[in-house]
Amino acid sequence: EMSRGLGDVYKRQNKHFIFDGAKHYSEINLIINELNNFLAINRNSIENEKRITSDIAHEIKTPIAELITLTEVHQRFPDDERLAKTFTNDILQISNRMRVIVENLLLLQRTSSTIDLYKKPLDIVMLLDNIQQALTFKYPDITNRITINIQLESAIIADEFSIKTILTNLIDNALFYSLPTEHIKINVLSSQENTIIEVINMATVIYSAIEIEKLIQPLYQYDSSRSSDSRYGLGLSIVNNICKINQYPLSITQATTGNFTVTVSISK
Repeated sequence: EMSRGLGDVYKRQNKHFIFDGAKHYSEINLIINELNNFLAINRNSIENEKRITSDIAHEIKTPIAELITLTEVHQRFPDDERLAKTFTNDILQISNRMRVIVENLLLLQRTSSTIDLYKKPLDIVMLLDNIQQALTFKYPDITNRITINIQLESAIIADEFSIKTILTNLIDNALFYSLPTEHIKINVLSSQENTIIEVINMATVIYSAIEIEKLIQPLYQYDSSRSSDSRYGLGLSIVNNICKINQYPLSITQATTGNFTVTVSISK
């Protein structure tokens, strides 16, 4: 009897710890929602890491396999003039592809966490001129294909490495994914709070909203570009990382006409 009486007292004292299904506990619901959100984000991160690791292995494995195959064939047929004539150039071309992949992957890794930022006034005209000169070996007609519109009230105060890397990747992408006859536009505009950089090109592909979101994922390539040996789907990922570190809003949009616009806002 005594134990039963104590049990009833215990139940009465702890009644407020029992969750009533008819009641709503906003604090608990908030914690549940946050936990679910945390789990969903981590699940997506793990899936992305798996995809990136697989894609990196594929990108590195392909040129290594080509080097091995080319060397084995040349060893088997050392007197074949057709192989000997192009062997050195083929090896050099494949090796350069590997070098570019590794350099971009290292840059992606470097910008994934943090970089030292040294902000100073930048001469955007000189910077764009240097970028065009650096890209001339890939696009000999680059000066004829680019239209630059600069309307600034004051100099851009920013980290030179960040701005140069952002512009180099955006201009390279715009030139590659446009027809050779199409011009790309670079606008550097000033608003009350931001300096706005726009790189606009007429894309040869109309992307869906989901595909546009995926373009900043490392090693993501739209199907029609996978046959190219010179693109690795890292440019926009690097731009996105640098924008995050600098806290620059990044916008990627495409009009129904095909105009593809990447916008970076630099706070003054």
